[in-house]
Amino acid sequence: MVLKSWDKVNEAIQNASLINNESIGLYESVLADLFETVDRIEESNHDLTVLIAQLLLSISLDNPIVINYGNKFMNKAIEMNDSVYNLSLRCQYLIKMNKEKEALTLSTDILKVYTGESPDVLLVLVLCYLVNGKKVEAKTQLEFLKHSHPKITRHIGYYHLEAIVEKNNNKPHEIIVSCTKNGIDIHLANLQNMAYGNSYLVAINCDILISMCQTLFEIAPLAPSKVVDPTLKEVSRILAIIHSNFPGIDRAIYLLAKAKFLEFEIEEAESLLKKCIDKPQQIAEVYLLMAQIQIQRRKIEEAEKYLDSGLSLNFKVKEHPLYHLTKALLLKQEKKIDESILLLKQALTLPTFKENKNQSDSLHVSDNDKISIYLELIDSLQMINNIKEADQYMIQATEFCKGKPEEQQLFLMSAQLRIYRGDVDGGVQILNNIAPQQPNYQMAQLKLAEIYMDEKKDPSKFAKCYQNILESNPTVETYMLLGDAYMSVQEPLKAIEVYETAMKKNPRDAYMSVQEPLKAIEVYETAMKKNPPLSMSQLVTGA
Repeated sequence: MVLKSWDKVNEAIQNASLINNESIGLYESVLADLFETVDRIEESNHDLTVLIAQLLLSISLDNPIVINYGNKFMNKAIEMNDSVYNLSLRCQYLIKMNKEKEALTLSTDILKVYTGESPDVLLVLVLCYLVNGKKVEAKTQLEFLKHSHPKITRHIGYYHLEAIVEKNNNKPHEIIVSCTKNGIDIHLANLQNMAYGNSYLVAINCDILISMCQTLFEIAPLAPSKVVDPTLKEVSRILAIIHSNFPGIDRAIYLLAKAKFLEFEIEEAESLLKKCIDKPQQIAEVYLLMAQIQIQRRKIEEAEKYLDSGLSLNFKVKEHPLYHLTKALLLKQEKKIDESILLLKQALTLPTFKENKNQSDSLHVSDNDKISIYLELIDSLQMINNIKEADQYMIQATEFCKGKPEEQQLFLMSAQLRIYRGDVDGGVQILNNIAPQQPNYQMAQLKLAEIYMDEKKDPSKFAKCYQNILESNPTVETYMLLGDAYMSVQEPLKAIEVYETAMKKNPRDAYMSVQEPLKAIEVYETAMKKNPPLSMSQLVTGA
């Protein structure tokens, strides 16, 4: 495990065959055996029991088997010591088991005996308020906690709850994303100071990190693009940490594959998804994304097979907007645009499209999924030159997204519609009118970069967009983005210079994205060995 040789770990578990019960899955057998062993050999080891309960809580997500065994360990720990901290963990398990009212009652009882020894326990009370719909109480408690215990702002749980509270209060998405990013930065910095071991694995807190990644997805591109997107880079980095330490969490694998797909790293996305397929416990969305990948590869029959597999796994897949989107893309590939439009219009009437909460059977429907339907519908209407109806759906989509992160995506889509109409310069003009002080400036520059690369074939203006982003917000992240942009247009010398500046500004953060700097240096050194007298651009392009 220390070497993270997970294939060998899995093989050792299977060879051990501690429980020979073919009626349940392997990991359920392992959990059953673990509980029986601890109960028999370490029956009075309170610290070990709590540690296991903490770990299972952090990786359980919505998996009922893991939640069940984690709760068993938690109950056993409370039998030995009903401390405030143990009871707060019990509250979190109650929430996982959809016993929100019971959790709130217990959390208020905890507050009566709380003596201030562990302020993060109070975050559980905020969580209980939120899941019980008590938004005002949650906001008040969180504000009180921040002022009475300032050190709580070093805890990722604080920022996670703050983002939820701000979202419930309809605050601008910039504030929500800022809360999320601040929490992630602090959390990852804390992890860097920890030695690898059981405490480190617990501290990763997969449950919260995955939830925060889903928040970041709300401002990520809705379709695959070769242009570097900072949000997707951040999401990929976080999910890669989870996958490296917990390779069996399929939700993390799916989200990482989704990020890679949107980053146009199609092969890696497909490779990740294959790890989820053929498992006893499966995520239906895996098949929807795999179908979209096959469409990207123009493998229509393969795409249809994956859609059918997802449908056989969970019939409610048919009620997911992404199912309709994928079917519509298939029809679009077959030049059946009218049928595709009809299917997308049907998706707008789905119950899951109108509901605001996720399904309890693992079908996660986000606003991002819903807006993808609108955008594809508008695109399809443009293809048949039905501009009037496309504009009508744009108005409808704008109203749907008002005040949400996706509102910025729609603004960019209005520029994209100009391009679809053949008015590339009109689309560029819309994007150029966005000033650096406006919240969607960076997204507009990224879209401009895509246009200059794909439509106008102008690498210098492509790179200039990333220079504009850097000038408006000179951070290590934007330096790294500019370096990546230079690499994509075959300018490794300029990339090295930018990467070096990033390293000087903040070595630790720049080190986290060190792959491209190393690639730039490698390209440069190889080129110089081949033909030193020529210019760098000539050497790289072979001109």
